Amino acid sequence: LSPSSHDRDTHIKRKLYERCGVREYWVVNPAHGFVDAHRLVESRYVLRAHLDRSGTLTCEDFPELSIPLAPLFAPL
Repeated sequence: LSPSSHDRDTHIKRKLYERCGVREYWVVNPAHGFVDAHRLVESRYVLRAHLDRSGTLTCEDFPELSIPLAPLFAPL
């Protein structure tokens, strides 16, 4: 997310991805240090995880995928 894309990313893209059947939708908020992971359930997104910088992002469809978030939010 960025201030200029917040509405587009959280509303417009979400509805488009739901319509197209995208099974996972992640919103990364670098300013606040969290990731929201949504899962498509009966054609609607349901929040399945709200992870802070100490969390690890996973995905049912790719069980071998595991993304530790600390490096993602580390200062440059």
